[in-house]
Amino acid sequence: GLGKAADDEIGAFGIEGLDRPERLIELAQEARTEIEAIIAEVLKNDASVETLELFDEVSDKACQVLDLAECVKSIHPENRWRQAADKAFLGLLGYIDEINTSLPCYQKLKEVEQAHKLSCEEKQMVSSLLSDMEKSGILHNETKRNMVVESQGTIGLLTSQYHEYLHRTEPITIPVSRADAIYAPNYSSSIKWDRISGVASLPADQRIVNEIMMYTRSPQLRKEVYLASERASPENIQILEDLIVARHKSAQVAGFESFAHQAISTMMASSPESVIDQLDRVVEMLKPQTEKELEMIKAEKYADGFGHDVAIWDLHFYMGRIKAKTCGLNASTLSQYFSLGNCIKGLQILADNLFGCSLVLTTMGRKESWLGTTRSLLQKMELREKDGGALIGVMYLDLFQRPTKGGAATYSIQCSKVSMQGDLTIPTVVIACPFSLSTAASCDLKTTLIFHHQFETLLHEFGHALHHMLSRTRFQALSGFRGPLDFVETPSHVIEKFAYDHRYLKLFAKHYRTGETISSDTVSKLRKSKRLFHAIDTLNSVYRAKVDQLLCGPPSARSLGHSQASIDHSSIVRSVMEEILPVELPEQPLWQTRFEHFTHYAGSYYSYLYGTMFAEQVWQSVFEDDPLSSEAGERYRRTVLEPGASKDPKALLEDVLGSPELDISRAAVVSSDHQ
Repeated sequence: GLGKAADDEIGAFGIEGLDRPERLIELAQEARTEIEAIIAEVLKNDASVETLELFDEVSDKACQVLDLAECVKSIHPENRWRQAADKAFLGLLGYIDEINTSLPCYQKLKEVEQAHKLSCEEKQMVSSLLSDMEKSGILHNETKRNMVVESQGTIGLLTSQYHEYLHRTEPITIPVSRADAIYAPNYSSSIKWDRISGVASLPADQRIVNEIMMYTRSPQLRKEVYLASERASPENIQILEDLIVARHKSAQVAGFESFAHQAISTMMASSPESVIDQLDRVVEMLKPQTEKELEMIKAEKYADGFGHDVAIWDLHFYMGRIKAKTCGLNASTLSQYFSLGNCIKGLQILADNLFGCSLVLTTMGRKESWLGTTRSLLQKMELREKDGGALIGVMYLDLFQRPTKGGAATYSIQCSKVSMQGDLTIPTVVIACPFSLSTAASCDLKTTLIFHHQFETLLHEFGHALHHMLSRTRFQALSGFRGPLDFVETPSHVIEKFAYDHRYLKLFAKHYRTGETISSDTVSKLRKSKRLFHAIDTLNSVYRAKVDQLLCGPPSARSLGHSQASIDHSSIVRSVMEEILPVELPEQPLWQTRFEHFTHYAGSYYSYLYGTMFAEQVWQSVFEDDPLSSEAGERYRRTVLEPGASKDPKALLEDVLGSPELDISRAAVVSSDHQ
C-alpha cells in the first residue's frame, strides 16, 4: 500500500497515491489484510530467526499507517483529513491490540527466544516484542485478554476525544474596556473586537495565552485570561476522569498495580515510587534557590505597584522582565539574527560538521504538500551522504501555526532499517512547530524571522529527526526513537544545547539585513538568561511530572480510597502545585484538561527531566570542548544515534559516558551549578 513513487504519483507526506482523505482508511484496510497474511505464515511455519523478520514486517506495515495517521490527526489543516486519519488509526490499532494478546503469537516468539542462538539485536527484538505482549496481559486467561483488547479500544477513543477538545475550545471573552490593555505583539490579529457588544474575544490557544502572560502588565487581566484558558475545554474534565479510570482498569486486568506501573515497566526508571521519590528530592534540593527566585519576583511586582503576593499568572511576566533588565536582551531584536534561512543553514552545519552529511532543500511533487495554496510554508529536505551522495533520509519542516495544529513534535512517516543484504529503507520524518508568522500565506527564507527560543525548539525537534534518520538497525521496530520514552528525549535535548554555544551560532546567526554576526557577548547573555530562573523552570516540569504519576498511579497514591466513581483531579493538581510552587493558584486548576502530553506521555512525563539530565552529561562528555568536532559527532552518532532501540539504553549511556548519573535529584542540582 505505502511506498515511494515517481514525482507525479507522490501524494501527501511523500506517500504514493495519498491525494484524498479516504485513502487513509483504505491504507489501514490494506495493511490489515497484509498483516493477517503475515501472521498466518508465522503460525504455519516452524519458529526460527526469520520469524523475527516477519514480526518486524507486521510492525512496519502497522506503523506506516498508524504513524502517518497520528501525524495527519495532529497537523493536517482540513477536518475531513483529520477525521479519516482518526478512523484509520483507531480501526487498525484495535487489530494490533488483538495481535498483542494472541497466545499463539506469543508462544511462537517464546520458541524463538528459547530454541535459537540469537545475536544481541535479535535478543533485543524478541525481548521488546514479548515485553509489549506481557504489558497487554498475554499471560492471563482468554477472558482477561479480551477485556484488555476492549479496554484498549475505550482508551483509544477517549484519548482521541481528549485530543479533539484540546483544539475545539471556547473563545476567551474580555470586556473591551479592559481588553485594550492586552499585549500580545505576535498575535494581535487574533483578537476580535466587537465594539457594539463591548466584548473582545480571542482563541484559547496556549501560544497566545503564553504571550499574554509574558507581555500584559495588568495582573488582573493576566488572571482573567489564565483562568478562562484553563476552562476552555470543559468536555475534557469528564473525559480525563474517564481516561484515568479506563487506564487504571486496563492496567489491573493486565496484571499491573496501576497504569503508571504498566507504563514504567519497560522504561529505565525502576518504578513510579522511585520517580516520585526523585521528584520530591528535586523539590527539596532546589528549595533555597526557589525561595531566592520568588523573592526577586516579589520585589519586582512590589516595585510595579501591585503588592508582594505572587500568583502563577505573574511568573512569566516578571521572570521575563527581570531577565530583560538583568541580561539586556530584547527578543525582537535578537530574532533579526534568526531568519528561517539562517536557521536552516544552522541545521545544515550540524549535519555537515558532526556527521559528514549534506542536508539539502529540495522541491516537492505536485501533490506532496498537505498545505494546498500555502505550500510555501512547507519545506522538504533530503539528508545525503557527503557531496550529493546516496539519500539516507527525508525531512519535512512544517513550522508555522494553524488553528487546529498541535504543539511542537516530530512524527515518523517511515522508519529506517538495514536489511541483511545491506539495503537501507529510507526514513522519512516530519518536524512540526507552531511558530507565529505575520504573513499567513507566504514565507521568505531571508526575511521570515523566528525567536531564539523557537530556534531552540527547532533544534530540539531536529535532535529527534537525526535520531530517526541516522539510526542503523536491522529491525525497523528498533529504529530511531522507538525505544523507552525516558531515553528518547535525550538526543533532542543534546542538540537543543547547541542553541547556546557561540562557536556554533557565529557560523550562521547573522543579521538578516546587515549580515552582522551575533556577538559572543550576546550569546553569553542568552546563557545567563536561561539559567536565571533555573529552579522555577525545573519545578514547572516537576509538578507536571508528579501530577502525571499520581493521576496514572493507584487510587491510594491519589488518596481516593477504593472509589473510582468520581476523581477530583483538580484537587490532586492543586495539592501537588501548592507543595512544589508556593504561589497563588486557581481554586480549581484545570490545566490538566488542556495538556497534550496526557495523551502520549501518560505515566512517563518525567522523561523530559531524564532527557535534560542525560543530555547535560552527554554534552559535557562529548561536545563541550569542541562542539563541532567531527570526532565528537562520529562518537555521538556511533554510540547514541545508530543503535536506536537495538541496545538497552543504560548500556548505551555507559558506552558514551562510562558511569551515567541516573538520579534526577542529583542531576538537577549539578546542572544548575554547571550552568
